[in-house]
Amino acid sequence: PAYIIYTSGSTGRPKGIVHTHASALAYANGAAVAYDLHAGDRLANIAPLHFDQSTFELYAGPLAGACTIVVPDPILRVPASLSEFVAAHRASVWYSVPYLIGQISTRGALDQRDLTSLRWVLFGGESFPPGQLATVMRQLPAARFSNVYGPAEVNQCTVHHLTEPPTGVVPIGRAWRAARIRLLDPDDLSVDVDVDGTGRAGVIAVSTPTMMSGYWNSPHLTDARARTLDELASASSVKLVIVPTRGPATEDEPTDVATLDRADIDAAPAAERVDVPGDAPAYIIYTSGSTGRPKGIVHSHRSALAYASRAVEAYDLTPSDRLANIAPLHFDQSTFELYAAPLAGAGVIVVPEPVL
Repeated sequence: PAYIIYTSGSTGRPKGIVHTHASALAYANGAAVAYDLHAGDRLANIAPLHFDQSTFELYAGPLAGACTIVVPDPILRVPASLSEFVAAHRASVWYSVPYLIGQISTRGALDQRDLTSLRWVLFGGESFPPGQLATVMRQLPAARFSNVYGPAEVNQCTVHHLTEPPTGVVPIGRAWRAARIRLLDPDDLSVDVDVDGTGRAGVIAVSTPTMMSGYWNSPHLTDARARTLDELASASSVKLVIVPTRGPATEDEPTDVATLDRADIDAAPAAERVDVPGDAPAYIIYTSGSTGRPKGIVHSHRSALAYASRAVEAYDLTPSDRLANIAPLHFDQSTFELYAAPLAGAGVIVVPEPVL
């Protein structure tokens, strides 16, 4: 295992989702290619470690040689401060829940900010009110907007790219290149999405190399949710996860997905090897400001790798180790789990905030 992340428990007891190094790398590959990440990008890290959106900056960013800007927690609490921070650091990619984007739209003083560096805004985790989304798209005309959907079991399975401000509900879109999906009825038979947009009730079946290996200490739940395409009358034996939907599409809860039941779906393209200068920034982390104004500390890819190498050797880290991630991303102790653990092939257990 590479990491264990817990669900919120909104539908019952929180579940520990186990991802392997292979599934984490597959997601990083898919995201780096899908969103054209490169060494010149600056990714605004907004999501906490216990929220699966953070894997975008933690895995896809380093793979592309990009710089991750860790937004301090106090900054996240004030929309005007957040927009000022993102503008000052020339962030190029943003990924968060719609609520936070709506907050900077209404309370972030965007008319006083230069956010032309922001080339892509990704959002997911909840529905985005179309009127609010249309407003922020007009406020940030230089940015591209995409609705990203996928449970933590796969990180992402669909995406919808907006070409203009929406006038109706924002769909979750079609399968991204790293996944194949089907919409199934209660008898596990594929159903088509109605062309009139009214939707069909069912579940989404996802086949992808970004798939978790299972639920921590819950083999029965893993077996109940995971199946093989052989069981669905296919020649393939790729694992699927079954994701319940809330029912037919409505104005508030769209379930617009495309059914992909073809053998010619492109496999997720591998990200090209990126040769990044050692002194290129890897991440920016801020001091607490206890002795004055908080200072942004810039670490290069070289210094991050040097620390990881020394830590692996000093603490004899091995692939059998499981590191408890307790420190939040904006605290430098978290670099032990984020950099040293992957280098050693160890697993990271992300401790949920309520447990802390």
